[in-house]
Amino acid sequence: MSMSDIIRKRRDELNLTLLDIAKKVGVSEATIQRYESGQIINVRQDKIGKLAAALQLTPKQLLGWEDVQSEETISKGTSMPNFDSKETKSRTDDPDEIISLLEKLAALHAKNILTDEEYIGKKRDLLDRL
Repeated sequence: MSMSDIIRKRRDELNLTLLDIAKKVGVSEATIQRYESGQIINVRQDKIGKLAAALQLTPKQLLGWEDVQSEETISKGTSMPNFDSKETKSRTDDPDEIISLLEKLAALHAKNILTDEEYIGKKRDLLDRL
């Protein structure tokens, strides 16, 4: 699978817009669209890392050097918990699960995968479920 296919597929899986990804990578929405369409194939090295992080992938996965795995098997330190899933909501009575999700949020925020606003909002949503 080409990098452009991986970007489009992963963005769709995560329900992210071109603008969401563009903000995290530090490029324009049009640039992300050109990555997805294959118009830009030589992505700058500094942007590959940011793009991979925004898509919750490793750079190797983004470049097609490793298979993109399911959300559950992607490295726990970088995968985005799905806070809207029924499975996550049904497990919120488990304090250990809540702590684990809060730690993942903090790690994503520390890696600049989540903006301050996203971090605070997701943290509040999670804590409201207690």
